[in-house]
Amino acid sequence: MDITKEWVEALRILLPAGTRVRLGAMRDPHASVSPGTKGTVKSIDETGHIHMEWDNGSSLTLTPGVDDFTTLPPEKTLADIRAKSSPTPAAGIGIDLQQNVRDWYTAKFPTDELGPKIKDITFRDLVENINRDGDVYETLGVGDSIVRERVFDKTAKLLQVDYDVIYYKWLYGKEIPDIDLPGQEAEQQQGPTMGGMSL
Repeated sequence: MDITKEWVEALRILLPAGTRVRLGAMRDPHASVSPGTKGTVKSIDETGHIHMEWDNGSSLTLTPGVDDFTTLPPEKTLADIRAKSSPTPAAGIGIDLQQNVRDWYTAKFPTDELGPKIKDITFRDLVENINRDGDVYETLGVGDSIVRERVFDKTAKLLQVDYDVIYYKWLYGKEIPDIDLPGQEAEQQQGPTMGGMSL
């Protein structure tokens, strides 16, 4: 990889000091940092190496394009998401998460040819998939970001939460608290049912 000054400057903008990352994998089989370890970016040198302070005490550098890693949301973002996902007094009242995503989408966007290709799922199915860190595009059956954004927007409105709650949960997975589903507590306390009757 040919490292230019411009590339290093762009990297420094994307990964400023203090950015938190999670290691996916390092090509060096003798690396002292195992997959899943989190760390903090300290600096980026002229060659593009990312100097790190890993949570396990290591200071092994990352090499972009060689090592696999993902950035983590800033703690402020996590706090904002938790605050935005706090239930409002009216939360859960009149929410119909059993609504079919495809039916809603084709009625709302009748000229979008991707609408009929959406799988036969409910908004509850979608949220449960996001909480499980599943593949949203596979769940929807459509790999289009505009469709996903529209469905996320509707999901946020149904749950009466900010769009970012849905988006960041999908984007960062297990790093973000699960999305609360109305009636979840009642379902868990109620136990198994058969034909709508508690057993």
